Amino acid sequence: MSQQTPALPTRLSLDMIQLMNALAPMWHKSRWFGIGSPEQAVVLMAKAADLGLPFTAAFDFFDVIEGRPALKPVGALALIHRSRLIDVRIDDQQPDQCTVWMQRRDTGFAHMVTYTQADAKAAGLIKDEKAGSAWVRFVKDMLRNRAIGRCARIAAPDILAGLYLTIELELSEPSIAEVQP
Repeated sequence: MSQQTPALPTRLSLDMIQLMNALAPMWHKSRWFGIGSPEQAVVLMAKAADLGLPFTAAFDFFDVIEGRPALKPVGALALIHRSRLIDVRIDDQQPDQCTVWMQRRDTGFAHMVTYTQADAKAAGLIKDEKAGSAWVRFVKDMLRNRAIGRCARIAAPDILAGLYLTIELELSEPSIAEVQP
């Protein structure tokens, strides 16, 4: 396997920070992404830039839970792809399960996770009384998110920079998993 150089994180310049400060009140005021304050918006944009993501993409790749950034599975996958250090295969062709396989190019370490509807039901994620929930309407997406999160946590902790994934916090106590308005 050939080893490729990972994408470097963006260096925060004074100009970037000033632009973030100018944009932050608009992000907060829009309430579109649940940002609790302009300061929270700046910190989230800075975290995204530090990880090498476009800072305006921060709001698509992160949730703010209990005042802290949590990566959405799509954000974790963006970081993994951007790093160029990990090969990823996703098999979501079965209606009731998803398998994600990741192999590091730098060490050869490989890990595979299969997440099933039975796993989700056992974890209390699928509830009969919530007929309109995402777990009922978007089963494949939800299974894929769980499998990506679990596999990435093992195969790419350095790339995730120690961040929790939104899906990990959803399994926590309700007071911890509330997304801040």
